[in-house]
Order: sequence, then C-alpha cells, then structure tokens
Amino acid sequence: MGSSRDNGAHSLKPLIGSPVRDPLPKGVTGLPPIAGSVAADAGPASFTFGDPRLPARFWAKVRVLENGCWEWTATRRTGYGRFKVGSRRDRTARFLQAHRFAYETLVGPIPEGLESDHLCRNRPCIFPAHIEPVTPRENVLRGDGPSARAARQTHCLRGHPLNEINTCRLPSGKRECRPCRRLRQNARNIAIASSQAGYISNRRTPLPERVLPCLPGGDGPRGSGAGSTHGRSPFS
Repeated sequence: MGSSRDNGAHSLKPLIGSPVRDPLPKGVTGLPPIAGSVAADAGPASFTFGDPRLPARFWAKVRVLENGCWEWTATRRTGYGRFKVGSRRDRTARFLQAHRFAYETLVGPIPEGLESDHLCRNRPCIFPAHIEPVTPRENVLRGDGPSARAARQTHCLRGHPLNEINTCRLPSGKRECRPCRRLRQNARNIAIASSQAGYISNRRTPLPERVLPCLPGGDGPRGSGAGSTHGRSPFS
C-alpha cells in the first residue's frame, strides 16, 4: 500500500506548538482500552504506538493526547481522519477512514452491517481500544443527535413521565406521550364542536330582505314609495 520507505525505521517528528505531549516513542503502549470495547479483550499490551503493521507515514500523522486518544492530525472529513492508500500510477489510489484502517489492521475486519463507534467521543481518534463495532441504531443512540436526545428523554414537555404506561409507539418508531395525545385530541374535538355550533347558528339567522334599486327617474326612497321596484315588477 505504501512506498518502500514505509517499511524502514520508524521516525516521528514532534509537533511544534502542540498543546499536548509528543507522540509516544515506538514500543511504548498507550493508556488501557476503554471498558466495553471489543478491543479491550486483547489487553492494553496489544496496541503499541508505532506498530510496524501500519506504515511509518501513517504514524507520522498521529499524536497522543493527555486523555489517551491517538489523534489524527492530517486530512479530515466531517471530523474523521483520512488516509491515502494505493498508487495513482495504477489507479488504485483511494482514501480510507484513518480510524477504520487502523482498527482493521491491528484488530481485524469490522463485521458487515456494523459501524465503528468512538467510545471516547473524539472523531479524529484512531486508537483501536477507543473504537467498538456496533449497529447503526446503537451508534446513533450513543451520539448527541435529535434521535439520541429523544431516546434519553425521561419526561415530555408538559412534565409527564415517559414510562411504559404513559407512552405508545408510532409506526415510525417514535415515542408519544399518551396524556399529551389525549389533551390534543380533546382540544381538537372542542374546536370541531365550536365550528359546527357556529355554522348552525349562522344558518338559523334570518336573511336580510332583498332591496332592489329605484328605477331611473324615481323619487321615492329605496325599497319603498314611488319609483321603487320593491314588491312589484318594474314593468307594471
């Protein structure tokens, strides 16, 4: 994947002005894996910064943070690191997600249908111990998006507890508060009843008497007297 120099001696350059400490030298392990990750079963000694299974140019783009994350410092997209593999000469060059490339190289392939979830909540981190393959739904619920916040919500906006008794599931999978649903239905019924009552009341109101204009030359008031067509034909 890389050039011949990737297989040579490992060399890391310190990051000038970096607020964190320099990357760990080759042979020094990072912090223990986060509990609950698949990589934690292998033990902390299984992950060594500068592991020769990854090319040297890969490690040159990584630094170690104080919290133990191995952070990607090169090209990123939507927060995730990008690592180029292949060659332009044979048109095999392509970009891979750096954390996924590191995980599959040092741990193993991610099963089909699963996604890589950062347990450290740091997207540029490529430390395999901080990554766990999970289902797309689990990955969303672990995040901080609207769906995740709604799933963690314990009370509705009116203060009703969102327990099994007070909630129902919509066809879309969303939860709905039963008391709030009844309140909305009652308000809708009241609005419909008021509208129907107003319609019936308007139908019972007598229509005003129709008044026709005076004929030309008429001198009586409209609707009565001389010149008025009210109550008779204008040609009579």
